Amino acid sequence: MPEQPTDIYTLLSAVAEQLPQGDPDKCAVTLNGMSRPPATRPYTDADLRAEAAWQHAGLTEDPDFGGVGEQMEDRFVRYEVVDADHGGLMPAPGSPRWSEAGEGEFDKAQRKIHDLIDNAADVSEWAVDLGADGLEPDGHTIQLGAIHGTEQPAVRMHFAFHSDMAPADRDRYIVRLTQVISDHL
Repeated sequence: MPEQPTDIYTLLSAVAEQLPQGDPDKCAVTLNGMSRPPATRPYTDADLRAEAAWQHAGLTEDPDFGGVGEQMEDRFVRYEVVDADHGGLMPAPGSPRWSEAGEGEFDKAQRKIHDLIDNAADVSEWAVDLGADGLEPDGHTIQLGAIHGTEQPAVRMHFAFHSDMAPADRDRYIVRLTQVISDHL
């Protein structure tokens, strides 16, 4: 059995060694690595990202309850992906609009949607960093463990890939990473 990693850096190094190799600059494992700016700029790339993350977070802070309902009114309840490469959505066939749900059901849904927005994790910094690095979120996840015998995951890893990476390569990375993590737990 392989020796158990003692910290996150050891685990990440073990993972990096076992992933498919390519351009080292594209396969590097980094933790918040930022380059210093030219001396002529009074701010760093990290400063720009921090400000963007702060502003992004502010856009979702304290969502207006009435505004949630207004946004829902003319939208359909269900959508389906028609263009996965570009995020194109269309209403699912036969999907009603939220405004057709009836006042009591609409109000319940509005409250639940407001609560989901209000309680959403602040991933603003991650979102800004992904965009700045040219990465796009992907539907792949890896979940590990559960909280006290429930189905709620103890750890969930989400992934983002460069837009040029082929779906088969994305799948291969996820499968290999899952194997490496399983081998080291």
